[in-house]
Amino acid sequence: MWLEQVIVAILVLQVSGAQNLMGKQSGYMGYFRVTLDDLVQNTTNEIGTNCRRHLNYYRKGLEMHRTWALQMFDATSKLQSGIGFGNTADLGSFKECIKINRRINYSEYIRGRYCLGETSLNLNGIASLNASLTLQLASCLPHTCTSSDASIIYTYFDLNITFPKKLCQTILDQEDLRFGVAEYCGIAFFAIFAVIITISTTYDIYLYTSESQTKHSILVAFSVLKNGKKLIAIENNAKQITCINGIRVISTLWIILDHRYSIQFSFPLWNNFYKDAWRLSAGNMFMLNAPMAVDTFFLLSGTVVTYVYLWSAEKTRSFPFFKFYLHRFLRLTPVLAAVIIFIVTLLRHVSSGPLWTSTINTQLIEGCEKFWWKTLLYIQNYGQESTMCIPHGWYLSADMQLFVVSPIFLLALSRWPKRTMCGIIALTVCNIIACFLLGWFLELNAIMQGNVDFEKQMIYVWQYYFPAYTRAAPWLIGIILGYYLYLSKKEKRTLPMKAVVVVWILSLVVICAIVFGGHGLLTSEYHKPINSVYFALVRPAWALVISGVIFTCANNYGGPVNWFLSLPIFEVLSRFTYTLYIVHYIVIYILTSQMRTTIFFNNLEAMHQFWGDFAFTLFVSAFLTLTFELPVMEIEKIIFTKKRSESTMTLEEGASAVERPPRP
Repeated sequence: MWLEQVIVAILVLQVSGAQNLMGKQSGYMGYFRVTLDDLVQNTTNEIGTNCRRHLNYYRKGLEMHRTWALQMFDATSKLQSGIGFGNTADLGSFKECIKINRRINYSEYIRGRYCLGETSLNLNGIASLNASLTLQLASCLPHTCTSSDASIIYTYFDLNITFPKKLCQTILDQEDLRFGVAEYCGIAFFAIFAVIITISTTYDIYLYTSESQTKHSILVAFSVLKNGKKLIAIENNAKQITCINGIRVISTLWIILDHRYSIQFSFPLWNNFYKDAWRLSAGNMFMLNAPMAVDTFFLLSGTVVTYVYLWSAEKTRSFPFFKFYLHRFLRLTPVLAAVIIFIVTLLRHVSSGPLWTSTINTQLIEGCEKFWWKTLLYIQNYGQESTMCIPHGWYLSADMQLFVVSPIFLLALSRWPKRTMCGIIALTVCNIIACFLLGWFLELNAIMQGNVDFEKQMIYVWQYYFPAYTRAAPWLIGIILGYYLYLSKKEKRTLPMKAVVVVWILSLVVICAIVFGGHGLLTSEYHKPINSVYFALVRPAWALVISGVIFTCANNYGGPVNWFLSLPIFEVLSRFTYTLYIVHYIVIYILTSQMRTTIFFNNLEAMHQFWGDFAFTLFVSAFLTLTFELPVMEIEKIIFTKKRSESTMTLEEGASAVERPPRP
């Protein structure tokens, strides 16, 4: 009913506007010229002298149908179609505007200045409405007209439009983004690695063709040939839990798809009003519950580090603390540092568009310029800053913090397994109670999108979503799973078929209930006890059922599910999941921030864009993996380890096989 009233209101505005235009001049362009003449003649309106003079040239250009003036007029927004469905943003024609360059005398030019502004459309009294509608409209005016001049100009058209300075651009502004010291440093950084890779690969090719052996392995550490073989190699290791590869890859894809939706929703859409209906649709709970993929990775983190340690503890009683932490840091940091360097030096030069500069600066560059150190120290999930460097990197911080305390559990588990298990279960129960109390006293909706108020969403994110202590339950359950996987592999126990059937039925039922559940929390009135219980139980419940899937598959009771999750393609793709996670968010912002027109949103279009996101992200991930991740791991191996048999797993090699994704 509300939508129908808005459509009627817009039609009334269109008709009344057309009547006004016809009464003043023949057509909108005639009305536009007359209004320009009025504001140029009025010397008391505080418009700049050069702006006034160039507006007069603009008006005369329209009268004489000059191409440059018609282009400036064409690039400016008019009242668009589809406002009743949420097409409340008209981005005009960005490129057409800033390309305008008209010489008016020997030393003077008129260039186009593109500005994007907002105005509130008052619907009071129209079609029995009592509301307002915010419109985003683009203006193309002479470059001598500032954003404040543009606001004054549009008052003559009975429009109160605010033009933020950061959303105004000319071709000169883009040309002013010349390369400075930071940019040249960024180019030098990546150029150095490009040269090293070229030399190392060339040398490796020479060794391969001449069938020679290298005396210094470090010379081929950066070889694309050598590292590329590692990326696509299929390993046969009896101790490997192959189903984890599929779970890791599917969870990563779920996260990328979730970020495609969330980022797309923050940009202008043709059917913007559809967003509310989309969120309230029960069928879309699959996307609203995508944060469960985060808890999958916390579960895998605890599982793998425990499983690998227990195997390595059979060969040595000492715990290599230094190598344990150093390996983890070297595993994560080189790729992370390279991405940060790219963001602060070269990202702003990648593209352009009406929203490009303001969005990329706000969402990525400013945060990394201020808080790059928090990201590299893995503490950015605390602090409640308005901007973050690599916002989705909060997961790496939370996971690293849990990893730092993991030796306490690992050492205890190898010496007093039963007592340690009881302690871990007790800690898990305490974490569940703490999450219940957090939901109770903060009075938050258990589904993030259910917290409509922005302040509530920020409390949800910083108090419940980011902290490592609220994420501990799945990680602790992962430690338990890792211990029992170790026992089952070592002792080769068989499971009763009835127990296997029960585990599979419960797992599938709970997985479906969690993935597609929670709809009532969004559509019904807030109920504190229900939301608090959901807060407390949803994460450990999810971790338990995923643990059931992994345990049964690892012990060959998974059937077709284990076959699918253990496909070789997942083993290969799982080697990219860390870099996929790091760069996908940036790739999506790059692809979306250069938009020139609003798009029509639906699930099919989002899926289409998602596969494009994945393709671009995979390409960038392959580059980062070959350039930074694998070479650093190879150098570390050369420096700190001796030759080992291929079947031997070590704590240092396996401890960081867990650094895989989530969402911000």
